[in-house]
Amino acid sequence: ILTAPPEASYRVERYSVKTKHIHVKVSESDHEMIVKRATELNMTVSEYIRRLVVADVAVAKSNK
Repeated sequence: ILTAPPEASYRVERYSVKTKHIHVKVSESDHEMIVKRATELNMTVSEYIRRLVVADVAVAKSNK
């Protein structure tokens, strides 16, 4: 589980215009897990993945 430090700002702008795409392949089981968790959080898969990535970057920066 990735947890950003409290001082890290990792707010994802939900309604900002997004024009870039990143295509990834995942296994069927990973896909099911991602979709299930995004749904639990009332997020789209894109929002969920962005949140994870932004939190990971914040943690990496805080560890430098």
